[in-house]
Amino acid sequence: MKSIYNTRAARDEEVVTAFLSSHWPPTISGLASMLINIPELYIEYSLINKYGVEINNDTIVSHGNLKKQDQFTFVLRNIGGPAHVDEIKNALLTLFGTTDGLHNIEANLSRRDDVLLAGSRTFCLYENLGVSSDSISEIRETAFNYINKMGDYVRANILCEKLFAQKTFDGVQITPYNLLGILQDDSRYITKPGLIIGLKTFGNTWQLQDAIEEIVQNHGPIHTRAVLNHLPENRMVPEVTVSTVLRDHSDFIRVDPGTYDTIGHVFGSKSQKDTLISQVRNELVRQKESEGVLYTRYVEGRFQNLNHFAFRTLLERNFKVDYSTGKFGLN
Repeated sequence: MKSIYNTRAARDEEVVTAFLSSHWPPTISGLASMLINIPELYIEYSLINKYGVEINNDTIVSHGNLKKQDQFTFVLRNIGGPAHVDEIKNALLTLFGTTDGLHNIEANLSRRDDVLLAGSRTFCLYENLGVSSDSISEIRETAFNYINKMGDYVRANILCEKLFAQKTFDGVQITPYNLLGILQDDSRYITKPGLIIGLKTFGNTWQLQDAIEEIVQNHGPIHTRAVLNHLPENRMVPEVTVSTVLRDHSDFIRVDPGTYDTIGHVFGSKSQKDTLISQVRNELVRQKESEGVLYTRYVEGRFQNLNHFAFRTLLERNFKVDYSTGKFGLN
């Protein structure tokens, strides 16, 4: 009896594997051609029993209780290449009559080992990429050796330019997004916003962040575009990454559009900044006030490097603004 059960379980597993490896909608005869010595009637029984599918004239016409992640697999396989989450959502409705939020689709696919990030919010099955597992391993090892030698985070664009620009893998040219997807599925790597790639052995210290902070400390006030000019070539990053590092950092403040300076240079010291915030808070306990009134009352003649833009930045960080009146109040 045990032998019969094991044989049946093995057959069911073969049927499921063939089913999940097909395009949608699969046909029973097509699945039978992929399986050895498993009758079509048994295939029908196995799929109805496991998934509750409906079959009409050899074709599976209803997905029954097929899991959402399996639906995603069929969708991506049918598309046959990279697909944006909008396209995936539409195909999900067309093929299965189901829907899901774009965020849920993106979150589901981002966690899967068999799915590659192929662009901004764009995903592809590894099997559709057309790159062999040996090539994937070669790409990962080549990038690992380069990043490990550099000892710092590197942008995917730089890796592609330095390592893969003159080479294809199984006829496929590796793009920065392809590379990011291939590497982030390897537990040795860690990724940051802006297509930044490093190694887990680097820990949580992001040397790029340290470099940006040092540049502003030495050259502030400085525009984010100018910060990029001070970074070594291997640390090329998009301007938005520089802004992200500095925007909410307690040691820096935006003093003009896209321009940052240190708290020490603008206020003299952190304690003077805290004193100013305390004075403004005491004022706002009594009533809401505009930036202009507060600036005249507490800044003019006291802080030579604190302009209206920087003062407004400080107020927006610490207080609530009523956009209908332009006045600030307590949170």
